[in-house]
Amino acid sequence: MLVEAVIPLTMEARHLLKQLKDDGWYLGDTEGASRQYIHRDRPEVITVCVRYTDELTGEAEASALAPGPPRSEADPEVVLEETGTGFVAYSPDLPGCVATGQDEADARARLAAAMELHLRGLGSR
Repeated sequence: MLVEAVIPLTMEARHLLKQLKDDGWYLGDTEGASRQYIHRDRPEVITVCVRYTDELTGEAEASALAPGPPRSEADPEVVLEETGTGFVAYSPDLPGCVATGQDEADARARLAAAMELHLRGLGSR
């Protein structure tokens, strides 16, 4: 029996940032390493805390590119995925927000900082 391993597709964070720019998103607010992007025609925000050469999984990229209102008022679920450059973290409960880190703790801390900026950005739009 042949068993195929499923390997998540990855992309470098710099490609995500270029895609945001190409789609009309521009840099709004920054705080520390977190960058928030806004769009002239959309009320949502996208917040990232990534290094240009860090990898993102397909799920993390999809979460970042699908901004919207928070899906839960409770503590948001955090998804951590290992990549070739460390870890990526995002929350299905807070679409449009993603972070990368060298290890799980770093990715969680960077996501927490990005989430704070993200929620403030949503509140001001």
